Amino acid sequence: MTFNVPVRIELPPDLEASTLRTQIVADTTSGTIYWTALKPFKSHRVQVQDIVSKNIYLLDIAASPAVRDTTRIEVSVPGGQAEPLSQAVITPNQPVQDTASTDPVALTRMAAQQLYAPKRLLQLPDGVYPSPVRQNSTEALYHGAKILATPVMAWRSGELTVTAVKLKNLSNGELILDPRNLRGRWQTATFQHNLLLPQGSLRDTTAAYLISTVPFEEAVGGY
Repeated sequence: MTFNVPVRIELPPDLEASTLRTQIVADTTSGTIYWTALKPFKSHRVQVQDIVSKNIYLLDIAASPAVRDTTRIEVSVPGGQAEPLSQAVITPNQPVQDTASTDPVALTRMAAQQLYAPKRLLQLPDGVYPSPVRQNSTEALYHGAKILATPVMAWRSGELTVTAVKLKNLSNGELILDPRNLRGRWQTATFQHNLLLPQGSLRDTTAAYLISTVPFEEAVGGY
């Protein structure tokens, strides 16, 4: 589902990560939400918020083995400007094609696969190479919230570097991640999940995939 405005989502508490996988590919002008049902579930109401106007749109989603329609849905919000987005889905269990070396979305999907997919699927596409990164934790990467960021792994492909960063909520409240709050010079920023539950819960941690034209330490300006 693609919106012509940047969006974030809020899932109902009873819709567990083990039931529905959510990924968002977003920039400052548009946002695409990818949902993968891991098991059937009845209708749940999801809130999608326009980050700029703060308007909230309500969606009812459900999953059934009898329905397999994967038609892309485009939502046009008055006043928004759509940007072309790749339709590649960031699904860790899906094998990555060699286009990862030239396609930022596919490169992001490759990074997600390296973190979450079974070892039998872990294979770097041609032209993608591991890149060294210091695993120094900091609270300075994300502005406006107490989030501990730790670079985990990085890969280089041509002029692009993608870094997988672990984000952990250090506060006692829920946080909806906004890519505009990330410090640094990033070409794209994608969250594995954009909702972090309070510190100490099972869903207080997620991953961010940050693509830059320079190594991670240079992109963040030596925080």
